[in-house]
Amino acid sequence: MEILRVYPVAPLAVPHAVSKEIIFKGYRIPEGTTVLVNLYSVLRDPSTFKDPDVFRPERYLDADGHLTKPEEYIPFSIGRRVCLGESVARMELFLFIASLVQKFEFLPVDGDLLPERKGIIGITYFPVPFLIRAVRR
Repeated sequence: MEILRVYPVAPLAVPHAVSKEIIFKGYRIPEGTTVLVNLYSVLRDPSTFKDPDVFRPERYLDADGHLTKPEEYIPFSIGRRVCLGESVARMELFLFIASLVQKFEFLPVDGDLLPERKGIIGITYFPVPFLIRAVRR
């Protein structure tokens, strides 16, 4: 969950068209306007996610260790336009990462120098190029 929050694959939701004129937070949006939802900004909102730039997988566990999911956690969008492949993507991501971590230890190439954590935002969100060493366990 935290990987998808900090590094969403698709930082912008699918474009939508406004079906009738609306006023949203004081702004008039005319009928037919194309709207893009910035999922990246929702997932990095400090009013919802304390320390949004810090990678903390435990943020989704309550005091009893049960998984919690804030309403604002929407890496696959929300509502009728939610990504149809969400369940497959979650399963594939889990299997892919689990199999890599079981078989390899990932280390920086140059001492303790870790790759830059910021990525490049476009239609998709991807990391800046970096090198790592994958050492067989």
